[in-house]
Amino acid sequence: MKTLSTTDPFQTECWSLEKTINPYRVFARCFTDAGDLHKLRKILLHVFLFIHPFRPQHKERFYDVHLAFMAINSVIEAAHYLCNTVEKQEPTAAPSIPNSLLKNDVPMEERSFTAYFISVEEYLDPFKVFQAFFEYQPRGDWRANLHEILYYCTTDDSIQVEMDLFSLWLYLTKLLEAAYIITQR
Repeated sequence: MKTLSTTDPFQTECWSLEKTINPYRVFARCFTDAGDLHKLRKILLHVFLFIHPFRPQHKERFYDVHLAFMAINSVIEAAHYLCNTVEKQEPTAAPSIPNSLLKNDVPMEERSFTAYFISVEEYLDPFKVFQAFFEYQPRGDWRANLHEILYYCTTDDSIQVEMDLFSLWLYLTKLLEAAYIITQR
């Protein structure tokens, strides 16, 4: 792993109260500090449902929604970092992904809860989810969309939004599932 120039490259201190330069630690902190996988999936689904009614959502506490979005932003940054470090390696170089992360030793009944939207192939190699995530749109667009979604779900002064909400929700959910799978291995 190359040395990062900042002490908090994944912006974890604002929501986790811990700076880290380890992308795998970002994933672990997300599911301990921002909520478990089920809670984050539920928040994402609820937030996406409240974009078009032009009224703020009140079912989830605003603090929980903001915390979840800050954590998701950090997960996006960590996934982007992992994708870039893996892609820049030469084919003869040793992989930076530990082989233990790619083993399929979780029973099927546990995997079904973890991976509602991830295929078996993506479950075996969660980094394929990260690559597809950034192939769909670049990191800057993901950050902009997260800010827009958060704004539209927490205010009643929103304007008409033109986004493919289903695709955004699906890719974000798959990203969280892949990050969760990595933390469980």
